[in-house]
Amino acid sequence: ITMVAAIISSPWSVSLLLAIILAGSAHEWNYHFIPSEPFYQRWIFAAFTLAGLFILLYMNWDASNLHFQRVENTLLYPTLFLLTAMLLGALAFHPQWSFATRWYGGIFYLIFPLLITQAYLVAGFDQARWHLLGLVVINWSNDVFAYFTGRLAGRRPLAASISPKKTIEGASGGLLAALIAAFLINAHLWDGFLSLPRTAFLGGLVWLAGTTGDLYESRMKRLAGIKDSGNILPGHGGFLDRFDSFFIVVTVGIFVLSW
Repeated sequence: ITMVAAIISSPWSVSLLLAIILAGSAHEWNYHFIPSEPFYQRWIFAAFTLAGLFILLYMNWDASNLHFQRVENTLLYPTLFLLTAMLLGALAFHPQWSFATRWYGGIFYLIFPLLITQAYLVAGFDQARWHLLGLVVINWSNDVFAYFTGRLAGRRPLAASISPKKTIEGASGGLLAALIAAFLINAHLWDGFLSLPRTAFLGGLVWLAGTTGDLYESRMKRLAGIKDSGNILPGHGGFLDRFDSFFIVVTVGIFVLSW
């Protein structure tokens, strides 16, 4: 409820929400996933995080600045490419994919997606806030239905070496829920903003982003030897446990919505 209220209330409430997500997630990334990096490199990552926070909030302060509105177009495609490389490297090709656990990996995984999201909001908050809310709801639908479908009918593991509890049946239930949610949101919340093929593509892409985002963070935690990324969010673990897929979902979602 807090997240929904922050997204739709005002430009500053959603900016503060994104800033909190970035600060909390970056702290956990620095603490758990790059502790073996040289001290100065960890400080470089901290400096990039502070710069990201400043730019994120300043974009909202100077929302009429066209340079900030171009941030989305400048970062979107490189970020999509680099996130894809990180995910495929860590999940499919090389379990010890070092790029994903380096300080600069956090820039592409955490900072750039939130700057893209803020730039999208700055360009037209009245419409963009409902787009962001819709992406979040589609991802939540995937999470919830994947969990319950997996509990009720899960038999075959989806990625046993990464997350033993995830099943193919659960993922299938999540995909169906994401598609249904995408069509309902497009029809009733977005007033038919997307065509039917693009709506189906968005639902499938958000499902894929959400599922791989969960698996990616599970892989990272296994490499780090931890169960949860933190305990600041009661019942959800840390920021990365709660928002692991959010960074990828908003990036691919804005990619489809910006066509």
